Amino acid sequence: MTGKRVLDHAAFLVSLLVFAVYLPALKNGFVNWDDPMWVVGNPHIRSLDREFIVWALTDIKAAGNWHPITWLSLGLDHAIWGMDPFGFHLTGIFLHAVNSGLVVWLAQTLLTRAGSFQAVTFLNGRTVPIAAVTAGLLFGLHPANVEPASWIADRRDLLCALFSLLTLVSYVRHAAAQPGGQAGTVLTGNYFAALIFFALALGSKATAIMLPFVLFLLDWYPLGRMSYGKHMLRVVFEKVPFLLLGLGTVLAAYLALQDIGVLALQDVSPLMMRLGVASRSLVLSLRNLAAPLFLRPVYPYPEGASFAVVPSLLWICVASSITAVAFAAARKQSAWLAAWGFYVITMLPVTGIVRLGGHAMADRYLYLPGLGPLLLAGIGAAWLWDRAGGMSARRGAARVALAAVAGIVLFSLAVMTVRQIGVWRNSITYWSHVVAKEPSAMPLAYYLRGLAYTEQGEYALAEQDFTSAIFLDPGYAAAYMSRGAALGALGRFSEAVEDLDLALRLKPESVQAYLNRGLAYEGMGRHDRAIEDYTRAIEADPEFARGYVDRGNLYVKTGRPESADIDFQKACDLGNDEGCLAVRKPRR
Repeated sequence: MTGKRVLDHAAFLVSLLVFAVYLPALKNGFVNWDDPMWVVGNPHIRSLDREFIVWALTDIKAAGNWHPITWLSLGLDHAIWGMDPFGFHLTGIFLHAVNSGLVVWLAQTLLTRAGSFQAVTFLNGRTVPIAAVTAGLLFGLHPANVEPASWIADRRDLLCALFSLLTLVSYVRHAAAQPGGQAGTVLTGNYFAALIFFALALGSKATAIMLPFVLFLLDWYPLGRMSYGKHMLRVVFEKVPFLLLGLGTVLAAYLALQDIGVLALQDVSPLMMRLGVASRSLVLSLRNLAAPLFLRPVYPYPEGASFAVVPSLLWICVASSITAVAFAAARKQSAWLAAWGFYVITMLPVTGIVRLGGHAMADRYLYLPGLGPLLLAGIGAAWLWDRAGGMSARRGAARVALAAVAGIVLFSLAVMTVRQIGVWRNSITYWSHVVAKEPSAMPLAYYLRGLAYTEQGEYALAEQDFTSAIFLDPGYAAAYMSRGAALGALGRFSEAVEDLDLALRLKPESVQAYLNRGLAYEGMGRHDRAIEDYTRAIEADPEFARGYVDRGNLYVKTGRPESADIDFQKACDLGNDEGCLAVRKPRR
């Protein structure tokens, strides 16, 4: 077979193996961590019509950013599978498997077509595929990549990586086709393909805005295009369309983040603290890539005195030291600095230097940035294989031992990956894992697990979790409201009313709190108070169909059928099926 066919087969086999390892994810369901916003509770994705496409292309508020390609992908899944999580997970693991094969292609393209790894003298026709396949397997089987591959709401990272990888492969092929390696002398089809793939990556997730800077990095090494002094300007001009597309995405992201109030977080987090958090994220994420024994579902953002000036300076020094070592190593081997530069550039938007929420880092943020270090690991595997081949007397035994070690490492990664996939089985398994890892740092974890228990009718367990959330955050209005609902379901109506009173003091005009308190009063037989609360809920939100249904049911119970029919008809007009059935039900 030709070298290209060997590469194609190798990439396909890597993808197939990764897909097989991820098959347990098909048993997973939705989790109540962004899945409701992106899929389960998102009415827009339920129709692949013109209105949906216009919304996907223009909306920047639904998820705090501009993600038209991600919305279209989820909408297509819904059109095929409905609300069956199996189909969404099938698409997710398929995309991850494809990305793993693309990593093989990208590594092979960089190591062969670029032709500038002169310092890595051992790389040749035999060892280049070893490096490429090793990088692809490490990427596909690394447990840090379970989060984007198994979390439905994180489809954006999979798609962004897919189109980013295609951008890089196309760009490197374009660069390799230039006469004499000079920049910008010919605009090839690969150049325009890279530009299109870059636009699709931006439409999947805004973090793709860093790709133009990655292209500059590749021009320096391994492509070696920056050495042509008189062509330097062409290198820059070649990136102008990429930079303009990225600028438009930055503007959309800024408007979206400003609209949802995230940018205000910068005011409560001093710059020194954010620089320290960013440095810490870079170092700890690299540690998690090298030794995936410390993975966490959530990494809470350090607050207050727990991350003052001194610890910030220490983390900045550690990250700066790694950078200095990479620069020093670049005198003999530029691959070290190129890999570190790729990692830092692609990680920069999600390190916490711009605070985007209550988390400082996340395993999913490693999905694309991890490629730099993993490619170095692939080169290291090729180097070891080459060294083992140089021991003529023990060549066979050395390579057998090396292959055995590699097999053990990959098998161990696969086992950890399967275990990590199990974390995402459902909301209860996920939040139980979070609570086990961060028992005192996240009241939200207890709250959302409590909601999951509530959905299953496990009201006693739900009440315990809501109580834990309140203990960690005494001002948690939603936890009081949900505990009140759980207490009402347990028949403890007086306690429920107390909690709901507190919830309304903390968050006046909460529609759901009024409804829950109305249900508690109804359980106590205080029907006038119940109707009063249902009415307040409706006044706070005139399109709250559930309020009309519950008030209508109470009107029926108290012998006021005319008022009930008015409420049921209103609920039916708002699209509530229970209201429509009640309208058609004959009255005695």
